[in-house]
Amino acid sequence: MSLVEKAAWVIERNLTEELTLERLAQACGVSRFHLSHAFGQTVGRPVIQYLRERRLSEAARRLVREKCGVLEVALEVGYGSNEAFTRAFRGMLGETPEAAKRRSDVAGLALVEPLGRGPAASEPLEEPRRETPGELNFIGLAGAHRLGNTVGIPGQWGRFMALFGAIQGVADEVPWGVAFPADDDGAFRYLAAARVAADGVGPRELSRVRLEAQTYLVFRHRAHASRISETIGAIWNDWLPASGVEPVDAPSLERHSDNFDTNTGQGGVEIWVPVRL
Repeated sequence: MSLVEKAAWVIERNLTEELTLERLAQACGVSRFHLSHAFGQTVGRPVIQYLRERRLSEAARRLVREKCGVLEVALEVGYGSNEAFTRAFRGMLGETPEAAKRRSDVAGLALVEPLGRGPAASEPLEEPRRETPGELNFIGLAGAHRLGNTVGIPGQWGRFMALFGAIQGVADEVPWGVAFPADDDGAFRYLAAARVAADGVGPRELSRVRLEAQTYLVFRHRAHASRISETIGAIWNDWLPASGVEPVDAPSLERHSDNFDTNTGQGGVEIWVPVRL
């Protein structure tokens, strides 16, 4: 059973119980950072958002089928008042709990069903190699994104590559991506970047990032760049839990392969995961 499947099982078993991210991670045997990252990369939205959506979906079913009292259902799914429950319910489903009670069925409601088995990686994962590069410095174009909505990253890369040649002190002619951990709402920062020397400089619109020395496990993604999320999901959802290796709450890195073609997205990418060994 994969990590996401474990988390989904615990959620379904405890839909009406108090269930925090910390408790959910403990039940799955991993850190909250590991669970958040694995779930977000695999499912495309934060685990707490999924928990909230599942609770509201089951609340809607109860209101439609059993015509229960709104406050009774609100309390069951973790809301302390009608007002808070109504705001969340309407925000997700587009109508009030009272309107749902008047329905004859749930047809047309955007309910979230329990997760099944997630997609497999595009290719079987190769065993990673270990890298300890020391402190790393990057200059790049920063962008804000959300799990499940990363369509802006290819365009971000296009804008950055137009500025790559203006960066001074480049230590590696191959571009890098720096993916910061997502917050509990699924928002994360991504840097399309060049690795530079400590005194490297770049155009004003670019940002500088310095990463402390870490140990990284480096995985190879050989399929098209558009499918990199499948490999990232497999690393966090399957490989890391099975290995017992503990990931570090720090940015992950992506390095284009030496023969990567920026026009076609072919050639492969390395995924650098910071770990504690």
